[in-house]
Amino acid sequence: MGKMPEKILLYNDGCAICYRMARYAWKITRGRIKVLGMFSDSASQYREAILRMLGNDEDLYGSMPWLIDGRKVMGGINIIAPIMFEAMKSLLKPGNNLFRDPMPLQCEPAIRGDDIRSRILYGLGIVIRMAIQSYRSILTKRYRGYLQETPKV
Repeated sequence: MGKMPEKILLYNDGCAICYRMARYAWKITRGRIKVLGMFSDSASQYREAILRMLGNDEDLYGSMPWLIDGRKVMGGINIIAPIMFEAMKSLLKPGNNLFRDPMPLQCEPAIRGDDIRSRILYGLGIVIRMAIQSYRSILTKRYRGYLQETPKV
């Protein structure tokens, strides 16, 4: 039996909220999904292949996260089910992918005060911003396609 294709999640690496969502997806799948910033050098071949598939529509490419599974490419709400499936499989066998992408600049603003109330309010603010960003970039868009060739990295 051959090796299963690697699953790769591309996220907008210039967005702090997108970074947090990608890191959360990596955590719940216990490293079964490789996570790359969509504008990073390590994702350049994937970016080029997806842009060719989209007719070089940079706005569409940058507007949502992408999940690559072999030649299959999914974007928007279509990435949720495969990520949840990988999270369930990770209970039996974790992955070995490390989360190496750097945190975007200005990703961790200073918390006003060092008390428990400030930390809770800060955490709630992050959750609210993640929900809004999810709605804008994931839940309102849907994309599924196939790459003509699998990028070789």
